[in-house]
Amino acid sequence: MHSGYFLKCDHCGHLNPLKTEYITFCEKCHKKMINNFPDWNRNHPTKTFSDFIVEIGVFENSIASLQPTKKIATKKRIFVLFILATTGTLGVFLINADFSTLLMPAKTPKKLLNADWSRYVYSKSGWSMESPERFSETPLELSEQEAALVTEAVAINFQPSKNLKIEGVSVLYREKVFPNLPLILRNNLQNLIHQQGVTNLEFKESPAALQNLRGVLLEGTYHKQGEFMRFQMLVYSNRFRHWHLVISVDDDDPVGKAVAEKIINSLEIEENLKSI
Repeated sequence: MHSGYFLKCDHCGHLNPLKTEYITFCEKCHKKMINNFPDWNRNHPTKTFSDFIVEIGVFENSIASLQPTKKIATKKRIFVLFILATTGTLGVFLINADFSTLLMPAKTPKKLLNADWSRYVYSKSGWSMESPERFSETPLELSEQEAALVTEAVAINFQPSKNLKIEGVSVLYREKVFPNLPLILRNNLQNLIHQQGVTNLEFKESPAALQNLRGVLLEGTYHKQGEFMRFQMLVYSNRFRHWHLVISVDDDDPVGKAVAEKIINSLEIEENLKSI
């Protein structure tokens, strides 16, 4: 279920496959690893093995992809991933606390399914999809450091109810700075798991393709403030841009799930978009 994730030995640096929660001794040096799940879980009793994988595990493909031939490329790629992981501008979960949701219905209104749906094209970010109303589309302000690596970043957002949220970001990189799908996914998972009230995260990973774009799909569930939520993370990229979309919906909201599925099934991307 979590193939590709490893636990790095703090003694010899070996990457041990995280096949089960009982991995405690390094398979290479045979010493007990400090960051093993049983010990970690005693300090985090409310968290699961999936939480452990996201917070502590290492994705081997991510490490391998950070070995470019030129030292300058290494610095650029690492810094981009640092930005994606630590700033609110380029993260997927752009709105962690929005007071406007207080006035929203808890469940998605049925009228959205029966409304006249149209295909909306988001020329600034390259998205195209059908929906009952247009998403908001907002160019994100970049810091001086971010602007040295990223030409532009544009966010889209649609939230018709408290527990149905669709958010996306399109990021255009500068020359010699390239998208890294595994690390983008991992950073988005960390953003999710660190939201207030999120527990019991479970997910599975599978390859995804859209038109000529390669991609990855993560789908799973989590609990948040008493609600059982389902989510999907879609990430696509080409040589110079990546797009990621996150859909979260209450499992007890059948209209919301139907709306989300209809939107996802209509998704298209203008993959040759290079600039606003």
